[in-house]
Amino acid sequence: MPGYETVTTTNTNYTYGSLDANTTYSFQTQTRDAYSQDGSFSSVTSTITDNHATPTAPTSFASSTITSTTIAMTWTDASNNETGFLFDYTSSTFPGVTSSLAIDSTSKTTSALLPNTAYTFRLRSENYTVASNYVTSSAIYTNPATPLSTTLSSNGQTSMLISWGANSNPSTTVYEVYNVTDAEVVTTTTQTSAYATGLAANTSYQFAVRSQYLSDNATYTAYTTSTVASTDAISSSITMTLPVGTSSTFQIAEGGDTHTATVDSIADGVVTMTIQTEPVVVSGSTGESDTIDSNGDGSDDLQITYDSVGASSVDFTLASYTPPSSGSSGSSGGSAITTKNGPQTMDGKTITATAMHLNNDSGYTKEQTISVTFDQNTASLIALSTDATFADAAYAPAKQTYTVTLPNAYGTYTVYAKLRSSAGGITVLSKQITYTAQETINDTTERPTNTSSDTCILKEGKPYKSPFSSAVYYVTDTCTKRPFQTAARYFEYFLSWNNVTVVDADVLGAVTTDPAGYMPHGQLYTPLVNTILKATTDPKVYWFSGNNLHWIVSETVFNTLGYAWNNIEHVGTSILERFTHGEDITQDHIRPNGTLIKYEYSPRVYVIEKDPQNSTRQVKQWIHDEETFTSLHYHWQNILTINEAEIYPNGETL
Repeated sequence: MPGYETVTTTNTNYTYGSLDANTTYSFQTQTRDAYSQDGSFSSVTSTITDNHATPTAPTSFASSTITSTTIAMTWTDASNNETGFLFDYTSSTFPGVTSSLAIDSTSKTTSALLPNTAYTFRLRSENYTVASNYVTSSAIYTNPATPLSTTLSSNGQTSMLISWGANSNPSTTVYEVYNVTDAEVVTTTTQTSAYATGLAANTSYQFAVRSQYLSDNATYTAYTTSTVASTDAISSSITMTLPVGTSSTFQIAEGGDTHTATVDSIADGVVTMTIQTEPVVVSGSTGESDTIDSNGDGSDDLQITYDSVGASSVDFTLASYTPPSSGSSGSSGGSAITTKNGPQTMDGKTITATAMHLNNDSGYTKEQTISVTFDQNTASLIALSTDATFADAAYAPAKQTYTVTLPNAYGTYTVYAKLRSSAGGITVLSKQITYTAQETINDTTERPTNTSSDTCILKEGKPYKSPFSSAVYYVTDTCTKRPFQTAARYFEYFLSWNNVTVVDADVLGAVTTDPAGYMPHGQLYTPLVNTILKATTDPKVYWFSGNNLHWIVSETVFNTLGYAWNNIEHVGTSILERFTHGEDITQDHIRPNGTLIKYEYSPRVYVIEKDPQNSTRQVKQWIHDEETFTSLHYHWQNILTINEAEIYPNGETL
């Protein structure tokens, strides 16, 4: 018979090589005993060898339907011998999230994506062990999500606070705030709140917010509209919140003068504000108050109470004030001295310290101990500190000249003086001085020739920059410096840019750059549920359940459970110390309770939890909508796509 071949073997299997591709072959077996006696032939079995030719790459690879969480891709199958396709997508670098598609596939919808985020897709044809080249898309943006739950609240007589939910939009999303009542755009911002000013007192308003497409800055989502709310009526007391750099007008009485309150700056817990019509500059920290002459008639008529001084905004109350009949108090219009609660001397006069001088107003010091001098000082007691809260200071009898010791590290420091009258009134003065290895004389800088020291030249745990650079560095507890890559990362460590100390470039350059070269998440950062965490100084990787940290004990367990190495968030040790260590993850076939999953064939997202009826098994709970998902503090990138063979009973819908 043509093509007939007989092979003799004592094994129970045999492998044929050098066969033709895409060809049918038939096989049957026959036994033979030790005496060369043949048994009967088995039945004939036929099979076709694979066609292992490299398949042709797909063509016309492009997006079709796009929503805020899905992108549908289509293509033309240009091959006639593929056994399937490999589909891959990422929002950063390849490889990303991969999936295998069936033979002759021409479309794929990817769900559970982040809104307003750029994704890149790639696709190839596969024929068993060989594959075509990838075809790769350009960056394709999901649509932004419509803002959630726009709310409106009064913020004094002429201002309102508009707030909304990001609805999983990234922090770079721009929102447009629209005054529905006056039919005008108020502002655009990347924050999730905004202040509208210049409104009419005791008037109803409605506002709306929409999200801008990152892919097209002329296109927006639909508006989310607030309910109607009213500004405050004109009264003798107004409470409002203002961020740094913003203003709001007010009246204390019907028909009275209109004044403007402007927040000029906030530094070290102290806010500085300007009250106009007759400009008066005041400053204070949380719980303090000032009385001022708002109209320049020589009599104090307005009291400002600093209810809460934050990092970038202040809550304050303005109220009508009547001076006590025993004497005048406060500061005259335009004064730069802040008078607290009408400070009085024994003879009924106000404290008259008109200026404070540090090192004869040189502005710089090479010595750690400096002189503090006051002009015309009539206070009874004085406390001095480099801390705005005066936590480390005590009152001492007043005199004209003092000495203050600055902190050990080089930097710019604010010296605060709290002057107290015998009647209990307080005046707070402040001035800055730079402690540095350099000396400045007539703007000519002498550079230090040796900045070495047995201790760190800069204060550990603090941010620094040089005068002509925007780069901000963190000095570690091992006296190395690390750069902050983004402003967002900086604000995970500090509440204000005012914490940054400007030092000479040679001083900053004398601190060794840390080998890590980046800053992990800081102590003000709170990780989301289902996040993978590790400290930069510890190789252990943890799964964060929202309440506990669970150590993933091996690389095998990590990979088998489907976690992604590029999703690990590097955090400071202090963050891990905030949470309890739960049970270790030691098994690669049991997912921890609280794990987010979805199946490739369905957009539904589930969370795995213990069955309340049977503690020995787990159930999957469907998270019904995006709003519920967000409210549970979940993150889309932490969803694991699992094989359909991994089955869980259905639990209660969330």
